[in-house]
Amino acid sequence: MKTAAHWKPIGQRPHHGIQVPLFALHTQRAQGIGEFLDLMPLIDWCATIGFDTIQLLPLYDTGTDPSPYNPISSCALDPVYLSLPRLSLPSHLPRAEIKARKLDYLHTLERPNLASFVQSQPWVEEYGRFLGDAEFHCFVQSLCFAQMGAVKAYAE
Repeated sequence: MKTAAHWKPIGQRPHHGIQVPLFALHTQRAQGIGEFLDLMPLIDWCATIGFDTIQLLPLYDTGTDPSPYNPISSCALDPVYLSLPRLSLPSHLPRAEIKARKLDYLHTLERPNLASFVQSQPWVEEYGRFLGDAEFHCFVQSLCFAQMGAVKAYAE
């Protein structure tokens, strides 16, 4: 059975859990809509009541269409779920300077990670070109994947 390998990490046994759209989660840190990192408190809550499964609606980038079932990419995560306040930005720069140099600064901060991410995700450059700014959208996807990777590591 080809799918058996995918079930191996969680085991072929009865599982209990919940289904929730990410946009329905609201923590005190969130900016109004559920964010990738808001899954961590949900993981903790599920563990305390004996649940071991969380099912989400699709998290693909849907562009301007709000339906999670109409993505513009079957690989790209929707950046609306990025936890912006929890990005690693230094506090020593004045707010105006960060705004003025925002993209350049973030690229400098993440350039090694970005190059590695783009190399490991063959779809991302074409996705970025489709949206009109390959470098920016590749960078945003690297942030999305990093935050979801942190959630996955936390859950494991």
